[in-house]
This record gives sequence, structure tokens and C-alpha cells, in this order.
Amino acid sequence: MKLFTYDIPSKQKEGMKALVISDLRYYSLNDSEKLMDIIMEINAQEYDAIFLVGNILDSTFPLNFDRKALDYLLNFMRDLGNVAPTYVALGEHDYTYYDKNKQAIEDKQAFYEKFLYKIAAFSGIKVIDRKTYKIKEGYTLSIINDTNIHEETLNKLEFLRKLPQDMTNTLICHDIKTILELSKLGYLDNMTLSISGDNNISYRQLKVLGRLLDDKERRLDKENKLLINPRITTFGDTEGLLKYVNPLFYRTSSVINYTPEEELTRIKTK
Repeated sequence: MKLFTYDIPSKQKEGMKALVISDLRYYSLNDSEKLMDIIMEINAQEYDAIFLVGNILDSTFPLNFDRKALDYLLNFMRDLGNVAPTYVALGEHDYTYYDKNKQAIEDKQAFYEKFLYKIAAFSGIKVIDRKTYKIKEGYTLSIINDTNIHEETLNKLEFLRKLPQDMTNTLICHDIKTILELSKLGYLDNMTLSISGDNNISYRQLKVLGRLLDDKERRLDKENKLLINPRITTFGDTEGLLKYVNPLFYRTSSVINYTPEEELTRIKTK
């Protein structure tokens, strides 16, 4: 498994290392090899945290019809939690079943009863929504699973505005459109980094994203030729997004090194 590393400026004196995994789209035992690759990777490295940014499942098919595949996935989740605290966000594929005509049918009952409630009981697995965790001294992680932003939703997301400015704050939300909307409304002003997984959005919305990424805040990673923004950075199923930004940005698994600003400056000047 090839991993791509991002150095994100941290306000703290001590850094943090996180593994970001998005859009595994697990469907059957045929997908077990990529899970094995991830386990081999995390056993070879040390991480302070693991962020699962949704669409762990391609659909609820293995939950309903393939017990062996489900057991393999549950063991994979248990292994993640044993390696490092693992924080889980949801994507729309996780609780969707597709019929013979490929019509999407919501299947939340199977998802919650056969998967989510079970992994929530595993050691090291954190399943949260609309909350903030203190994951390390000076670092917070917020998770939201909302995809429809309206007045009632915004009232429940006021905690995002109150995040301490002197901390390094990260948001994970599978839906990029939700992140864009919250950013426009000023809810992410205190967020150091926002991570999404889902980017099946239109060209018009991509132009909006381009306007949101202030030129003064952009920085180009010369080694990997990636456009990184400390407010809105996307990982995972980004093929559509990068037709507009950069075709080399398609990543499913990435490492984020939260690096103290002084150390990052020293590295750049060498």
C-alpha cells in the first residue's frame, strides 16, 4: 500500500502522527487484500490516531449476505483499535443497499445492528457524531456526519465555533459539500485541518471550492505536486475534484504529520 505524507503546521510544541483512511468500499472477501495491506502498514509504524473518513463499506451487502466477509471486516476493525485510537465517520455507502436495478435503498438498521454497534464496543474504536474529542495534549478531533445543512443542524454544530484557537483542531466529515458550506458560514474558522472523503461534486461546486481556497493560504508540496490547504483538504475518492485542482491528488490512504511550526520552518530552510 502506497502512502502519501502531508506535513501540517501545528500550534503545539509536540507533534502528532495520524493515518487517514477513506473510501475502502469493502464489499466481499475479494477486498480482503487491501485490508491486509493496511494492517501490515500500521503494524510497521506507530500512529497516535487513525481517522476513518467514511464509506468503509461499498454497500450493506456483506452485512446481509456474506457472514465470512463481515467477520473479516469486524476483525480488521478490532485490529485497528488495538494499534491506535481509531475515530470513525460515516459515508452514504455504509448504510445503503443497491437492488438489481442499482437503485439505492437506505439500510441503516442492518448497518447499525450488524456493524456499527459491534465496532463501537471494540477497544480503541470511537464512533462519535457532532462531538469533539481531545485526542492528545493540544489536539482535538471533531466528527460530523450531517449532509443537509439547515438551521436546526447549525444549532447543533455551534460547538465548532467554540473550539480553542490555541489548539490544533481537525474535522473529519465524509461529505465535502458539508465542509464547504460550514466553511462559508464561518463555522470552521478555528479549524486547522478539515478532511473529507466524498468528492463526487459538480464542476460548478469545484469552482466554489477554488474561490474558498485563498491564494495566500495555498501551498504547493513540490515533491508530490499536491495542493494543500490548512482549512479544506480532501482525501479519498477525489478523482472528480482533482480534474479541477490536480490530477495527482487521488489518494485513499495518507499519513498526516502534525509538525510544530518552528520545526516545519527549520525543515523547509535546510
